[in-house]
Amino acid sequence: MSAKVYDVKGRFRGKIVSFRCSEEENELLNAAVKLSGLPSRIT
Repeated sequence: MSAKVYDVKGRFRGKIVSFRCSEEENELLNAAVKLSGLPSRIT
């Protein structure tokens, strides 16, 4: 397992993943996130 990456102030920063998808894929993804119970970050 690789070491955690910390910024200059010592805060842990996870990976950022982004990709483009169609409206249908967006709806499916949002439904899956909702079912998982994990928080989603919609900006």
